Amino acid sequence: MSWGRAQKSLLAGSARTA
Repeated sequence: MSWGRAQKSLLAGSARTA
C-alpha cells in the first residue's frame, strides 16, 4: 500500500475542497 501516495491524494482533495 502506498501510504505516502494516499496521504498526498487526501491532502490535495481536502485542500481543494476546503
